[in-house]
Amino acid sequence: MTREQINELNMYDAVEQLLHTNTAIWNNDPGISAALATFTSHINIINVHDLIQKIYNYDSTLTKENVIAKMVMAAIAVTNLGKTYAIVTGNFVLFSIINKAKTRIARANGDGIDTICQDIHNSLSPYINDTATCGLTAKCLANFQNLIKAYSAYLGKTILQKQVVTESTLELERHFTAATNLLSTKLDTLVLQYKNSHSAFYDRYTLARVVNNIGHRHSVVLTGFVYDSHNHALPGAIVSLAPIPNPAQGTWNLYHKITNAAAEYKFTGLLPDTFTITVNASGFMPQVKNIMVNTHGIVSTDFKLLPANSTR
Repeated sequence: MTREQINELNMYDAVEQLLHTNTAIWNNDPGISAALATFTSHINIINVHDLIQKIYNYDSTLTKENVIAKMVMAAIAVTNLGKTYAIVTGNFVLFSIINKAKTRIARANGDGIDTICQDIHNSLSPYINDTATCGLTAKCLANFQNLIKAYSAYLGKTILQKQVVTESTLELERHFTAATNLLSTKLDTLVLQYKNSHSAFYDRYTLARVVNNIGHRHSVVLTGFVYDSHNHALPGAIVSLAPIPNPAQGTWNLYHKITNAAAEYKFTGLLPDTFTITVNASGFMPQVKNIMVNTHGIVSTDFKLLPANSTR
């Protein structure tokens, strides 16, 4: 990303975080809810293409394992949603295909894993117009395709490299334009109605909308997926976040997220710190992880929950 795009993305993160932490104010406003969902999808796609460009430029902070993990996380989420669609529609041929592909991913040692993921993508693509009711959207599948391309670029497949970075640059520009237009034509107008009734919220929104010339990602994004012991997605799990108490900094508020249909959670607008993430889901044992984050950027960590009656 360019310096200007990074500054713009910092503003996006601040706006998204502010709206998510003030849902009690606008929760009954379908206009804000719909606009925020679209805005968040643009941010997610921007983050994917940021990853692609980092991979292409051989960012020293990324490893082959990091890239595989992101692609496999997406593959598991997509296959779980695809299996749900196949069961609901009685398409057992599709179910068998993607279930076998998921098993192949679990057994793969890294070689050819992008080919397996591409097979999953190609198997689900013909049904994408009908799978949204099960949580598998066209954008979700497109993001998965981008991660496959990113992995291919990381491995040095020169035929794809120039194509990938060119497409990624164009997609970044498109989604930055769309996100900025959505803010100026929809969200700004929708939030204006709270200028008098919730003046503090409106003032914080106005401050969040300022683009500061920093030139680097000034916040931390914590994201990941929650699965059961069989790698099935667990939507509706409660993910709680809190910095570990630091007497010098005081106690921060606890944040909560609920995993979406793909079992994904995301916390944005954070500062580097040591965080405690706790995941709870009905019928499962809670799981807690401590994560130390020293730099700004995206940090991914997944959770696999055991049944509540498990003795392991």
